[in-house]
Amino acid sequence: MRSWNMSEIVLLSLLLLPPSMVLAEPSYVFVTSTVHNGDLGGITGADQICNDLASGNLPGSYSAFLSTSTTLAAARVFDNPDGYKKSN
Repeated sequence: MRSWNMSEIVLLSLLLLPPSMVLAEPSYVFVTSTVHNGDLGGITGADQICNDLASGNLPGSYSAFLSTSTTLAAARVFDNPDGYKKSN
């Protein structure tokens, strides 16, 4: 198992949509091009970083794919039945 150096952390961001929303296309996924020192401002700060980076380039709202001591990352994002696609 790889040990992550906090200076090497990048964020995986997934389009965040309510479960009731029906989509006919995949959601966007992207990995940030920025490097962070691990002080992301908590989950809220990490989500804001993702949304700031997506702003003007990708539609919708984004959520960082991160876990806390009480919430798994997978539980924080919309499970799109139409899948996901990588942004350019």
